[in-house]
Amino acid sequence: MLESENAPRPAVVMPAGLDGPVLRRAMTAYLESLREHRAQLDAINVYPVADADTGTNLVHTQEAVERALESLPTNTDRRTIVEAMTDAALRGARGNSGVVLSQMLRGIGAGDGTELAAALESGAAAVATAFARPAEGTAITVTREAASAARERAARGGDPIKVLDAALAAARASLARTTEILPELREAGVVDAGAKGIVLLIEALAASLAGHPMPNGTHPTIPLTRIASGASAVRYEVQYLLEAADGAAATLRKAIDALGDSVAVVEHAGVVRVHAHTDRPDAVIAAGARVATPQEVSVAPLDRGGAT
Repeated sequence: MLESENAPRPAVVMPAGLDGPVLRRAMTAYLESLREHRAQLDAINVYPVADADTGTNLVHTQEAVERALESLPTNTDRRTIVEAMTDAALRGARGNSGVVLSQMLRGIGAGDGTELAAALESGAAAVATAFARPAEGTAITVTREAASAARERAARGGDPIKVLDAALAAARASLARTTEILPELREAGVVDAGAKGIVLLIEALAASLAGHPMPNGTHPTIPLTRIASGASAVRYEVQYLLEAADGAAATLRKAIDALGDSVAVVEHAGVVRVHAHTDRPDAVIAAGARVATPQEVSVAPLDRGGAT
């Protein structure tokens, strides 16, 4: 036997957390997963409006993130990567699901990447506060319960991989329960589409941190003809951006809540993203105009596919 065969092999050094390279791998893996699940996410999109576009909106949002990261050098520091992710997701967000994703990415980037429970808690809190009327049985529930499980595992001394694995297990269990929480989901026999998008995100983070491929076969197949589009109680979906001082989102969220539903208003570094379903699109836009000049304004009739 050759002496070299008995020589100790170099130890494999695992990342201490969500460092820059891990985040970049995770964002690419997540986009690939979203593209794979896009049709199914669209098909099971029944809440808050059955307009079959959650997968499409998540892909659109994540593509903006991927473009931003591709523009950065390979040796870019983590702080710059996180800022690029956060800004791109906020500016590129489409629908409620895109807003949720932007807030989760903002939370995941918090700190130095080693305190994963704190990062997930930050993301869950940002998701919950984004909406004028947060609803259980959605991504709000799944993000909160995933963060809680991560905190419990971290308290027992778990390493980052074990913490994310605990969060993922809790997210999957929470996702399954969404069917029983919301009547619309129970009637259709599906899970919440936006919440499923969050489970896919945590899967990408866990796989990238551990150096594993994305899991296969962990999501039940839903017949794509099973869910029929439904009519919305309001007629239009409105989205736009503002450049405004920090603190504008809370006031604007309250003002727009009186004009419709599915209202989500978030902000980061002077950029405000507004989303609402309404019968009064001009009034929703005017509310933003009282703060700053609305940019990238979109008004779409919900009966032909809005953004949820």
